[in-house]
Amino acid sequence: MKKRLFSIILSVAICFSALAFTACSGEIEQSSKIQRMIMTFDFYDAAGNVVDTKNVQAKLYLNFAPETTKRFIALAEDGYFDNTCVSDVDTGYFEFGSYEYVDGKLTAKSFDTEKYPTLKGEFSKNGWVGNKLTASAGALIFKHDTEGSGELSKYDTAKGTIIVALSTTSKFSASEYCVFGKLCSDDAEDNPSSEVSDSSVNRSGKSSLAVAQTVADLVSNDGVRTYYYEKEGVFYTKVTEDGETEYFAGTTTDGEALTGDELEKIQDLVSDADPSLKTIPYTKVVIKSIKKK
Repeated sequence: MKKRLFSIILSVAICFSALAFTACSGEIEQSSKIQRMIMTFDFYDAAGNVVDTKNVQAKLYLNFAPETTKRFIALAEDGYFDNTCVSDVDTGYFEFGSYEYVDGKLTAKSFDTEKYPTLKGEFSKNGWVGNKLTASAGALIFKHDTEGSGELSKYDTAKGTIIVALSTTSKFSASEYCVFGKLCSDDAEDNPSSEVSDSSVNRSGKSSLAVAQTVADLVSNDGVRTYYYEKEGVFYTKVTEDGETEYFAGTTTDGEALTGDELEKIQDLVSDADPSLKTIPYTKVVIKSIKKK
């Protein structure tokens, strides 16, 4: 009887040891399993040539937002993010996953809602608890629509647009948006300073977060800023020189500056910070691929 009891105890101990080893064999951070991803960014010059390619490393927190991380990985493995472009840039964040360039034109990315049905927002205002991540610098945030439709909550409409926080942002609060990962800020050794780049923006010797932050440097080029008005699919170019501001139709300053109703329209869009008005980098930034590390 004692031998049998000892055998049972020993078997249980072995099982627990095996479970513990399995649990500890993967990377754990803040009590969550981690999946590392490599996001490859191509940076272009004004002539449309790739002048810099950088690998940006991210960590996904599988336990904090299991369905969101599962969706992101599935989209990445299906190639959904391949060749999507950075389509909205601010001082505190940028987005990708909504648009791609087709024949040089910014084009809305199609999304298969049958294959990827509505995703429930995993954050506190949607009844989800346990996500410890905040919308701080480097945060990866799944964007949702500002309004739901039918029986869908506005918090349950996430598709494939990703926000990358470049600094702590209150615009995309962790209580109202799902923060599911973050860019690494301690991996500068993976991007050696000896690496040669033809880009005018120095990205060598920087961490993944620092490389991503250089995207904000591409917003204003000597006082020139480019906007894309999503509702109408048109571009505007804003030029500020010697305290004077002019707007032009399209992505260049060719032609006459806007006047009258057209000028008033874009001025109102800018002053009202219309969410359909996107700030576009003056040179393209494209996500070449996203893969598991």
